[in-house]
Amino acid sequence: IGPFLCAKYATPLLVESNRGVMVIIASGAGVIGPSSSLAYGASKGGANGLGMTLAGHLSERGVRVNVICPGNIVTDMKMSVDIAAAQRKGASVEAALENARQHYGTPLGVARIIAFMISDEADYLRGNLFTR
Repeated sequence: IGPFLCAKYATPLLVESNRGVMVIIASGAGVIGPSSSLAYGASKGGANGLGMTLAGHLSERGVRVNVICPGNIVTDMKMSVDIAAAQRKGASVEAALENARQHYGTPLGVARIIAFMISDEADYLRGNLFTR
């Protein structure tokens, strides 16, 4: 319920400014699935739906709302999951880490997307999904 509560309390302030921007971070797992966790996939699908609904409701009130849905991101948590999966399969941990380095996004990459979404350069975007 985190994205909902943040939106609930931030919306009046953003509407009052008549130029606010809200970016909700969901996940590709909530859009295209599958996720290794039912709760995770469902919660990210809910965050996506929340953002798309808010985008429609708040656009006329001067607030831009966008949802970004990153795919796999190199984080300690994701790497520990990948390492454990490789070990369970008897696969090479080094190969799993190399795969992540080659194919996963980075937190900095996500931050750059958010920076663009809140900038005036993205003033025409509403409710867009960015998936990887």
